[in-house]
Amino acid sequence: MLVGDKFFRAMAGFYLRKLPPTSPLMMFYGDMMPKFLRRFEPAKSLPYLPDMATLELAMRHAYHAGDTDPIGAATLGALAPEKLMGARLILAPTTTVIVSQYPIFSIYRANIVSDAPKAAMQPECLVITRPAFDPIQHLISPASATCITALDKGDPLGVAMSTAGNDLDLGTTLGLLLGQSAVTSLN
Repeated sequence: MLVGDKFFRAMAGFYLRKLPPTSPLMMFYGDMMPKFLRRFEPAKSLPYLPDMATLELAMRHAYHAGDTDPIGAATLGALAPEKLMGARLILAPTTTVIVSQYPIFSIYRANIVSDAPKAAMQPECLVITRPAFDPIQHLISPASATCITALDKGDPLGVAMSTAGNDLDLGTTLGLLLGQSAVTSLN
């Protein structure tokens, strides 16, 4: 646990009193936790904690999101280059990009994998996918994060590539999305 039982229980108590559940479905509770943590004075010494809460929420949302049928790489490969650049890739509702000023992917792994390396204090970007039953986190480059975010907003592939800039490795980015069943259709 990132903060220890005593701190977590106290923090959860403050959160519960300030923001009680509004639904009997507990999977929806906690959406305000990142915002709460940004203002929670005892957590100020852990500036990455709100982003860790964002990561946990994204994992839970991906787990509970509806199932979709992915497209295959052949669908993209069949498009002429000009059509491909104008294509809008529709991403699965299980797909979420998180850009953090902190090493949230590394911190998360260090807390669940016994031999994971210690996190270096540097920004990290990740994408969460759910190709089967459980969500998976993938460390990605800032350019990939920008591209995937643009695609998720509905930008055509060519625009998303342009937005991401010259550092984008399109093959790796599309390979990850397709390999993780994160592209559901083309528009």
